[in-house]
Amino acid sequence: MFNASDDEMKEVIKKVKDELECLNKMQASVNRFIDKAVPYKLLEGTKDYESEYLKLMLKQSRIMGDYKSILQQRLNLLEKAIKA
Repeated sequence: MFNASDDEMKEVIKKVKDELECLNKMQASVNRFIDKAVPYKLLEGTKDYESEYLKLMLKQSRIMGDYKSILQQRLNLLEKAIKA
């Protein structure tokens, strides 16, 4: 991949940036849900399935954060490669 032309590298960089932007939007949506659900859970109490769903949403948010970090690292390496 690093033997690719500058245009090919720029296309890969664009795709990684697009993926990162999409992931940011998805994580923001998940976090909005969590922000609304957590106070409800603390104040009202929840049924077992609701609690389990919230746990999954929290797990998803953490995984998305990890994945965003990986994408950012990939993006940084690609940008360094194109400048070299």
